[in-house]
Amino acid sequence: MRKGLLFCILAGILMSCAAPTTLYDWGKTDANGLSEYDKNLYEAYKHESPKSLCNLICTYDKMVCNPGGTTQLPPPGICAEYGYLLYQDEIMTTFDQNATEKQKKQIHNSPYGSDYKQGAIQLFQKEMEIYPVSVQFLRSFVENFTGQKIDIPALERKEVTND
Repeated sequence: MRKGLLFCILAGILMSCAAPTTLYDWGKTDANGLSEYDKNLYEAYKHESPKSLCNLICTYDKMVCNPGGTTQLPPPGICAEYGYLLYQDEIMTTFDQNATEKQKKQIHNSPYGSDYKQGAIQLFQKEMEIYPVSVQFLRSFVENFTGQKIDIPALERKEVTND
């Protein structure tokens, strides 16, 4: 009995020392608790510089292509946000003209970076597949934004209906 109790106490102590887990990986956090995503998104909106835009695009790519956390999925909305940037010609022209060689290599080796527009469509579809609750909003948004009809039969079964 004592050995069992001692084992449970020891197991509890060891488990409490484990690193905290999160559902999604938002990138490395700094001393202030801000994630890489938080910092790069803030910088892109605050400064609107080519450098901050390039950093944000690479952060999105990393979050989508190498998701972490306990779910091993990109956080909700990230695929759609990344797709939105990829679809805009002026943003991707800015990226191509200002990104470092390392950043260009990362994006162009990504499954979404060889053809920006097609990559954007794939990201919108991925968002709808991973998070079916986004289908009703995202489908109409994508169809209006791209002018293309989005037909994903597998998603039809997942859509939430208001019957």
